[in-house]
Amino acid sequence: MKKSLILGMTVLTMSTLTLSGCGNQRASSNTAGSSKVSSVKKVSEKKETSLKKKSSEAASTSITVSASSSQNSDSATTSSHESSSHYTNLAEVKQQLIGKSFTITPTQFDGEDVDQAMDEQKAPQNTVHDGIGFINFDNDTTASSVMLGSVNVATNFYTISDHLIKVANYEIPYTLTNDSLNFNNWQTESGGHTITWTCKLDPGAKSKIDQIANNG
Repeated sequence: MKKSLILGMTVLTMSTLTLSGCGNQRASSNTAGSSKVSSVKKVSEKKETSLKKKSSEAASTSITVSASSSQNSDSATTSSHESSSHYTNLAEVKQQLIGKSFTITPTQFDGEDVDQAMDEQKAPQNTVHDGIGFINFDNDTTASSVMLGSVNVATNFYTISDHLIKVANYEIPYTLTNDSLNFNNWQTESGGHTITWTCKLDPGAKSKIDQIANNG
């Protein structure tokens, strides 16, 4: 009877240990599972954060590129406008020259009135006579020119750049203000002396050129 009791208690004890072991294994399994779920969740959160960061960086880059493209477009538009305005001004200058004639005269010799300088024997006596020139702008590319006392009329190509008209042997500075063409005086060097020149509109200059051309 006692052996049976002892045996029964032994079996009961082993059963209890077995159940306890299973409980521990299940607890361990649940802990491991929970750890894996937590790890997966963290990885997922990291990926999501990384994706959001990349998306934000891409959006920022897109905005920067867009702003840069806009600035480049504005710069190109401004440059195009300035270029167009530049050529418009040159065309306006040319239009104001075509069909008009001018007289070019030396006005000063070393800073002194040229007539006075000649009277005082400071300037050659032929400074004015040999220096006066007549120019007529025939069309948009050529101009007729002649020096006073000359018997030949020359046909010259002329060019217009910023504030400078080059025709015959002259480089005439100009300004265009409110669509009004104005000439500035300029200077040349000759034999160590400085001569100041003036260009003025002179409708009569054309008849002088034609007269010389017809006599020639």
